[in-house]
Amino acid sequence: MLLLWTENLRVGVEEFDEDHKRLITVVNRLHGAIEAGTSGDMVGSVLGALEHYAADHCRREEMVLMMAGYPEAAAQIREHNELRRLVAAMKLRCDRGFDAGLSVDVMNLIYVWITDHIYRADRKAGEFLRATGQLDMLSGATPAPVASRLTPAQFLASDTPGANQEATAHSESIAPMIASESVMGSSIQRAVSILRATKPSSTPNP
Repeated sequence: MLLLWTENLRVGVEEFDEDHKRLITVVNRLHGAIEAGTSGDMVGSVLGALEHYAADHCRREEMVLMMAGYPEAAAQIREHNELRRLVAAMKLRCDRGFDAGLSVDVMNLIYVWITDHIYRADRKAGEFLRATGQLDMLSGATPAPVASRLTPAQFLASDTPGANQEATAHSESIAPMIASESVMGSSIQRAVSILRATKPSSTPNP
């Protein structure tokens, strides 16, 4: 399923909307590669782009919402951290050797992020910025992009150990969980809650 940018996805902060458009381009390219049977050649690059998005875009968005006094900023940060953790787990999985299901897992994760988090949480934050008259004030005030300084293994070790081990051990389970519901009705929070509820029989070493 190809995704198209629509006004329904617009947040209102121009550079964030441009980042979201680029994310749609990335997932559509991966979709095409999966259909062509060439996704193994690009999934590593897609994960690198997604890792940068989670480190850079999400950090800038968090800073803007905190500057604006957004009352749900903490919830946004929690969802961003779940994305960072899942991407780190998938990158570790990729580093261990490509498997046929990885590309679909990555594509489904990006689909859910766009159609749930951006459509729901980011638009709600944009509505707050508009309602409080802060969009113009914040224009150009977002922090400069930064590169992630953590390796996937370091990031997974930087938060709650139990949750991170489960994310690493069960990242391959994400695709079926997401595919079991309609894309628009799916939730990154639900995917993570199911992921964490599945107890690993063993945890691979990073």
